[in-house]
Parts: sequence; structure tokens; C-alpha cells
Amino acid sequence: MKKIIPLLAALAIVITSCQKEKSLEASQASDIAGNWIFVSMSAKTKNVIEYDDGGDVMKSITTSEYTTINNKGGVKISGDKFISTGVGYDVSADAYAEMYENGNLLTSLTMPFDFSVPSSSSQAPYIRVNADSMYFTSGGFVDMGSGGIPSLPVGAKIKKDQNKLILTMNILQTSTQDVMGMIQKITNEATVVTTLQRQ
Repeated sequence: MKKIIPLLAALAIVITSCQKEKSLEASQASDIAGNWIFVSMSAKTKNVIEYDDGGDVMKSITTSEYTTINNKGGVKISGDKFISTGVGYDVSADAYAEMYENGNLLTSLTMPFDFSVPSSSSQAPYIRVNADSMYFTSGGFVDMGSGGIPSLPVGAKIKKDQNKLILTMNILQTSTQDVMGMIQKITNEATVVTTLQRQ
């Protein structure tokens, strides 16, 4: 149990990313320009925490899958910027965690994964890469429940379906942090799909 406590203390589902793309003329972004309603955001996440505890390799894997509810707010897209106004939502789902020691499963548990993101407004500059992709140069335009709007660059695939705009981001981030005196390697993966509807 002593070895599981640092894993439990560090369980977090954080969605940020850093990808790089090439630019395209801003004039080619006009097909998505205009006013949009925030319909929903769906996410599949995986958080892996690993560290060495006196020669024992400890590891936790936490996954979740959800679609936001009680969505509100809208987004104005210009030729180079997403301007969100009053965007907020709730999440009510479960996160599933497994704890391992030296590759052997110690325990697993299901935890409630419920939170609310209050309405907020922001601006997110972007570069249109080509007809089906873009690059947010300073982070996405929707708070993904990680304590704020992501501040790192992120790429997104674009799909247009009649009056809807669907943006898909595949995210991968690794980092280290000191938790209770133990240096942990943290890997976050996520596929995030945001749907907007033209006003």
C-alpha cells in the first residue's frame, strides 16, 4: 500500500501537446470563417505514471472516455484567430486506473471523473496548414479541464459536415515531476474531438 500512495497522489488527466506544422496562406481559411456554436467536445485520454521505488518499477495507467454535457458558448473564427465567448461545459464520467509493480498488476479501481468548466472567453491564433489541418500557435481555444486553456501549440485536423465543423487533435506529452520525493515520468495521450455548428 505504501508504494501505491505516490501513484494515487499523482493520478491526473492532463491534455496538452506540442506539434509542428507548415503554414498556408491565411486567405485559404475563409471557408471556416464566421460564427459557430460550441456543440460538444469528446475525449479519449490515457495517463501513464512510472517511477523507481528502491529497485521496484512502479507504474499506473489511467484512462477515461467522455463527451461533454451542458455545453454553452460560441466561437467566432477569423482568418487567423478563434475567438471564443462564454464557452463552458460539464463532464460526468469514470476514470479507470491500474497499478503495477515490476509489471505485475497490484490493483485496479474505477473513480468518478466529474467536473465543470465555467464559461470563459479567449483568443487562439492559428495557422491554416492545408484544406484539412490547422495549427494553434499558442494552444487550443477550449479549456480541456486541465486547469486552463492549453498554452502549448497543438495541431488539429479539420472535417466539415454540412453546417458543422469538427476539429480532431491527437495529443502526446511527456514530463517529469517530483511527487513525495520520487521523480516520476508522466506520459499523457489524448484524442480530442471538438464539434462546432455554424450559426
